[in-house]
Amino acid sequence: MTEPLAVGAVPETAPTDAKPAPPKPINIRYLGFKDVDGQRQYALQAQRGLETSRYTVTIELAAFSKKQALLQDGPDICYQKLRELSALELHPGGDVEVTEADLAAYRETHSRTPRRTFSSPAPEAPERTAEQDRPEA
Repeated sequence: MTEPLAVGAVPETAPTDAKPAPPKPINIRYLGFKDVDGQRQYALQAQRGLETSRYTVTIELAAFSKKQALLQDGPDICYQKLRELSALELHPGGDVEVTEADLAAYRETHSRTPRRTFSSPAPEAPERTAEQDRPEA
C-alpha cells in the first residue's frame, strides 16, 4: 500500500517534460484619443493578470486623408497592433506606431463591401420561373 502524498507534493511519476501553463488572456481597453502634431494618438491599457501597462498608439492623420484607414477603424487598428505585440508577453507601456504596412495588413483582413446609399438603385432580383411559382403538392 502506498502512502498518501502531503498537500502540494508532486508524485515521483510526474512527467518532467510537462508543458508550461498557457499565458493568461490579455485584456486591452481603449481609453480615448487626441490629435497632436499631425498624429492621432490613441490611449490603450493592457492587462494580463495583475500586470497592467498603458500605451500610446499613433496613426499619422495623413493616413486617414489618403484613405489608407477610416477614422472609425482607428481604435480597432490600434487594438489589433497592440494585441499582435502582446501575443507572447506583456511589454512595459510606451509608444507604438502604426506603420503603412500595418494599415495595409488591416485593410487586407478587414475588407468592406460597398454600402448601398438611399439614392442607389436596389439590386435586381433574379427572375422567377414558372416552376418556382407553382404551389407545392
